[in-house]
Amino acid sequence: MLLYKLLNMEKLSIFVPNSFLAESKDSKVRTYKVGLIGRYAALFRANNIVIYNDNS
Repeated sequence: MLLYKLLNMEKLSIFVPNSFLAESKDSKVRTYKVGLIGRYAALFRANNIVIYNDNS
């Protein structure tokens, strides 16, 4: 039953604009934000994290 659930899992992708990190000047804050994205991606079992250019 577990194998059946794993094979039929839907894919989850997270899209993040590149301005999400550009607004922070401090590298510690940027690192914290990236860590939060990674934590939540792992929590929700995301398959992909895509950083897109939003021209900001």
